Amino acid sequence: MSIIMYIGIFTAQIIGVSLAAMIFISTYSNSRKKGWIILSFLSALLVYQLIQGFNVSIAMGTGMVIIDLFVIAAAFLTLKQKNL
Repeated sequence: MSIIMYIGIFTAQIIGVSLAAMIFISTYSNSRKKGWIILSFLSALLVYQLIQGFNVSIAMGTGMVIIDLFVIAAAFLTLKQKNL
């Protein structure tokens, strides 16, 4: 797999997980119950995506996990700052 493909997949991962985090934050801010429902759905999608990443290669899966951890930490720090 070429380096261009890795960069493209990692870029798509950053954009996708960031959008998912924004959807979760906005939903959770309005309704906690709906936020938890969205979070469970997004978590299932994230697990599926990580499984697919590790099927491609260990480096791809590891990179995706690192990206996901940073975005998830940023999302929860944002919620903590908003005191939700």
